[in-house]
Amino acid sequence: MKNLYKSLAKFQKELKGIPKDSSGYGYKYCKLETLIKIVTPILNDNGLVLIQSIDTDEQSRLPSVKTTLAHIDSGEAIESWTPVSEVKLGSMNLYQSVGAGITYYRRYALAGMLGIAPDEDIDANDDPAPASVSSTSKPIMSDANYKSILMSAKAKQKDKKTWKQIQALISENFVIDMKFMNKLEKELYG
Repeated sequence: MKNLYKSLAKFQKELKGIPKDSSGYGYKYCKLETLIKIVTPILNDNGLVLIQSIDTDEQSRLPSVKTTLAHIDSGEAIESWTPVSEVKLGSMNLYQSVGAGITYYRRYALAGMLGIAPDEDIDANDDPAPASVSSTSKPIMSDANYKSILMSAKAKQKDKKTWKQIQALISENFVIDMKFMNKLEKELYG
C-alpha cells in the first residue's frame, strides 16, 4: 500500500482550500459536485482514481455507498462501505429521500477516504439536526422498545416474512437505528 499512501500524501499536500459553496442545516459545506470537480484532477495527477458505486449492503440489506481509492499503476486500493438509512425528508418520497442520503454519504465518504474536511465543524452548534427532516410521531428504536420489536419480528419471521419485509414493517413504525437493526438481524438469523 506504500504507493497508494505516498500518492495520497502528495494529493493532500497539493489540495488547496475547498470552498464552502452551499449552506443549510445550520452550517456551510462543499457540494458533492464541486468537491468531485476539485479533487479529481489532483487525484489523477498523483496516479489515483476514486470510484463511488451504489450497491446493497449485505448485512443490513440497505442501499450502500461503496467508495474505492486506487493507485492506478500498482493496483493498490482501499475501500469503504456506508449503508444509507431510510429517512423521511420533508415532502420527498422514499426514492428522493434515499437519493438525498446517497449524495450526503458520498460526500462524507469521499472526504473521509481522502482525509479532507470540506465542511464546517458543527459540534458547537446547538441544533445540528437538518431543518428539512420532517418531524415524525414514530419512536426511535431504543433499548426501551427493543424487546417488543424483537417479539414482533419473531412473529413475522414465523409468518414466513423475509428479512427485507421485516425491515420494511419496522421502518413503518419506528425510526431505524442501525445498531438495533444489526442486533435484531443477528438474533433472528444468527
